Amino acid sequence: MRRARSLLLLALIAMAPALMATAALAETPSGPQPLSDDELSGLRGGFITTNGFTFGFGVVIRSYVDDRLALQTRLTWTPTGPVTQQIRGDVPGVVDLAAAMTSLVNSGIDLTQLAGTSGGVALVDGNGGTALIHNVTAGQLQNLIVNNANNRNLRQDMELNLYLPDLAAMQSASSAQQRAAQMTYDLNTSLVGSLGR
Repeated sequence: MRRARSLLLLALIAMAPALMATAALAETPSGPQPLSDDELSGLRGGFITTNGFTFGFGVVIRSYVDDRLALQTRLTWTPTGPVTQQIRGDVPGVVDLAAAMTSLVNSGIDLTQLAGTSGGVALVDGNGGTALIHNVTAGQLQNLIVNNANNRNLRQDMELNLYLPDLAAMQSASSAQQRAAQMTYDLNTSLVGSLGR
């Protein structure tokens, strides 16, 4: 009899989350309902994790020619969505990519089939052609160099910034979840151990 009660208790503990989820779904016959635009507007301003913690995200992409900044693109996630800002550096001869397409083709670099980029610059001179392309659209972060020039020092970097304003709360919640999981494990181990007696 004692073993049967322990098995029943163990089964109820294991099934409790599923039973609670079924009861919650039964309260809304059509399942979860989408949020209205007004409700969504109050939730924007970063990403929201499944535990309700918010964080911010930003990217800075930089391309250098001969150790001088040629192009910088900054993506910042704001309460209204992503904002992109592009700045052309001070490298002599660098021009907007769209304006340099003919010069690039004449130097042997054909980017006419390249579409959907958010911007770039080009440098075409006696050493050859170089195209620097930053693409931060359509869920992509790309930093491309197409080059056939000689004697040109090229460098790229991408800085990803993650802002966690609730880091202490996240760590505390994670610690509490770990303690709860350990307690559940200990309880289950004790219950299973009592069945063997």
